[in-house]
Amino acid sequence: PPGESGSLKFSFAVKNNFPLDSSSRRPLIRATGSLRSGVDTPGLEGVDLTGSSIFEVKVASRLQLVSKGLYFNAPIPNSGPIPPKVGAETTYNIIWSITNMVNDVDGVVIKAVLPPYMNFKEVVSPADANVVFNSNTGEVEWRVGKIFAGTGFLRPALQVAFQAGLVPSESQARNLPELISGANAEGRDTFTNTQLVAAADRVTTELRNDPGMKYGDGLVTK
Repeated sequence: PPGESGSLKFSFAVKNNFPLDSSSRRPLIRATGSLRSGVDTPGLEGVDLTGSSIFEVKVASRLQLVSKGLYFNAPIPNSGPIPPKVGAETTYNIIWSITNMVNDVDGVVIKAVLPPYMNFKEVVSPADANVVFNSNTGEVEWRVGKIFAGTGFLRPALQVAFQAGLVPSESQARNLPELISGANAEGRDTFTNTQLVAAADRVTTELRNDPGMKYGDGLVTK
């Protein structure tokens, strides 16, 4: 009837993965709705009374962060006993790898904290990576900067390695000490102008991603 109104609600889920190639456009959802009468309106026969509206939603990119530890076949040569031994230093590589899907992301920073018993060795690979260590807080920060769309998919993922040393104490015997806390990444999606975040698990002496490690090699011995 004249003067009446109504509404219709619906929802949809955005796919987890998008097609990626060198010519991919930035992801944009465009919903177009139109309303028309099913019968002629008296006095307005032949007149187009269709109403329509277009609504657009920009889809944000996705950062994915991996944090792992290596002793064998690491970018920076390590030293010390494996399994780690109380009172003796063993060095490890901490590897951070980050990928980005469909939009450029700017101002990316990755942070994690070394426990007080860990020693940052001031050795980084690649050597020009902007990795900063705060000796007061134990925070390690990789100032990545801009990550282009398709990084890790159409081009290699960005990766950095830095070395840290562990001298286990008596209280850590028969345990798997934490080498570094869980890492967090943050940056701004330049297409949607939104902040993106990603997280990775903490790393212990178990070194689950190191194929050279055998069962029990991460347990501290006396």
